[in-house]
Amino acid sequence: MEPMDPALVVELRKHVALTRILGFSLCFLAPAIYLALLVQMTFHGNYHPLFAGFHTVPWGDLRIIVLSMAGLALLAAGPLLTRQFWVLANKATSTAGLFANLRTGHIVHCALLESVAIFGLALGLTVGPAAGPVCLIMLLIPPVGYLLLVPGARSRMRLLSLRASQLPGGRVPSPSSIRPGDDFGAP
Repeated sequence: MEPMDPALVVELRKHVALTRILGFSLCFLAPAIYLALLVQMTFHGNYHPLFAGFHTVPWGDLRIIVLSMAGLALLAAGPLLTRQFWVLANKATSTAGLFANLRTGHIVHCALLESVAIFGLALGLTVGPAAGPVCLIMLLIPPVGYLLLVPGARSRMRLLSLRASQLPGGRVPSPSSIRPGDDFGAP
């Protein structure tokens, strides 16, 4: 394989760095803040109701049912919407369009994951300590979902390698054009 154009490698690294910063903010930092708020406001500093077990949850409460189902719907919608942006990226006629579509798909997926955490926060604030275990699960979905569901640098590199030869000024990239630490173990 031919080495990738150095300008394209720089652009790819910028893209990966930006999407990682946004993903970290939306899927790790925001849920941690929500958890701290929930423990302080609803549980008054006592985190034990979060680990009380699911037998304490009032499953008949409509708020728990609605917010849990809405969270599941958003969790299911994330990969579907991201796939649509990957399809658009595959049809892009320039590297700028390719990166814009990949970045937008990444942001949308992370925002949907964060929305699940917001629903968990709303659930804890409205139902109270009885919904603690469900709130904890909903607040843990964004970081776990990010690690399992959001495409990483290697996936972007594969798409770019498929498209680079067809894009203006692009050449087929080699695996050595991304530094070893660039994917942080993401899929």
